[in-house]
Amino acid sequence: MNKTLDPFRDLHWSQVKRTWDNAEGEHNYWIPQAHIIGKIPKDLQGTLFRNGPGNVMDIQGTKTIHPIDGDGYVCALTFVDGKVHFKSKFVDTTTRREEQKKGEFLFPGQMGTREFRDYRILDTVRALMGQTMLMKWRDPSNTNVYYWGGKLITCYETKLPHVLDPKTLSTLGRDTFGGALDLNVLSAHPRIDHKKQRLVCFGLKPSGTLPQLGIYEFDKDWNCKVKRTIPMQGLFYSHDFLLTDTYYIFHMTPFVRFTKSQALKIVMGLNGAGDFMKYYEDLPSKIILIPRVATQPILQFNTDPCHIFHFSTCEENRLAGTIDFTAVCLDKKIQNEMGSEILAQ
Repeated sequence: MNKTLDPFRDLHWSQVKRTWDNAEGEHNYWIPQAHIIGKIPKDLQGTLFRNGPGNVMDIQGTKTIHPIDGDGYVCALTFVDGKVHFKSKFVDTTTRREEQKKGEFLFPGQMGTREFRDYRILDTVRALMGQTMLMKWRDPSNTNVYYWGGKLITCYETKLPHVLDPKTLSTLGRDTFGGALDLNVLSAHPRIDHKKQRLVCFGLKPSGTLPQLGIYEFDKDWNCKVKRTIPMQGLFYSHDFLLTDTYYIFHMTPFVRFTKSQALKIVMGLNGAGDFMKYYEDLPSKIILIPRVATQPILQFNTDPCHIFHFSTCEENRLAGTIDFTAVCLDKKIQNEMGSEILAQ
């Protein structure tokens, strides 16, 4: 339900402290001019969308182990003639809808948030017997939001994306982009090929002994111009990628592995997926160059052990045969813990 909120009522700037906290409802209001420092240029027009977990402290009273388990919360800042409008809504996934209806925590998060002593013994037995598990992971759709071809897309990399109405932020439902996403997953970080006017994205299915990497290119009308599924030994996790005229560029991280024992511990509730994210000396660290021309060979280059969390700039010099890029790299001392006490300075 929409409500008007004055976020700074009765507060002085010296009293404002930014921190992780649960979102206080869903909002729809014009930001008062008195709360805008300076002057917004009238030629600044358009909407900035942001997405992130909205209930980072607890979900229906169950304390979160990591903020990324929280449900997606999309904010829209719209600039019109020097004025600013703010709107926010939770992504109405099926798991959030069921929890809201029953008023209780129902679905475990992949980073470890779950009910106390939720050991899932039956699912563990079924997994050992090679049967389909009964448990259903929560679908937060909280990692990114972007607009393409008339659709506002929210993503969480182990699930299908959701489509939102870009004007109202109402959730329209999950989308397979015309059936192209047959791996049933989509990474949260796409790239745009401005020359070809295409949205380029990928999905990674790490289950089993041979991970499957799906690469897709869509035009403005959501016609799938490229669809490739590539078996990629050792690529158990990939959060981001780079795009050049010639290549899709990925990093094979030595910080994630996929084993049956780890999977069973996660199912039983003994560990979250984040507990196993650490440096493994026996795993390779590689830069993978996948040619956009499918008939050309894939190139792999060993690199110093690191975990590339996000890529940044990239420049390909085809005449010199070089590619220069920058990235946010985590070293061997990586820790995947993130308490709600952390303050955003």
